[in-house]
Amino acid sequence: MRTTWTLIAAATVAGLNACSSNSGSGGGSGAAASSNQNASASQNTKVDRAAAVARALSSNPGNADEILRQNGMTEQQYESLLYEIAADPAMSAEYSAKVGP
Repeated sequence: MRTTWTLIAAATVAGLNACSSNSGSGGGSGAAASSNQNASASQNTKVDRAAAVARALSSNPGNADEILRQNGMTEQQYESLLYEIAADPAMSAEYSAKVGP
């Protein structure tokens, strides 16, 4: 149960950071779009992986440990990945688009 709540909390933090990074971008929308286009393949892979895990967890939260295991991740690795994504506005925006509100 602790794992499920920790994962939900981490996903929420990532979502909140995505929202706050978009709301503070007064006139720099062109820079944000350019930043999204310049995301590296490594960043895209990380976002894709985190989004896939998040969707699986959302559809079956009681099976969090098995979902993480199937994706080759520990709880700590998943949390770290979500915080890395949340720290990068372009990755955050991409993650939000893939996972949804």
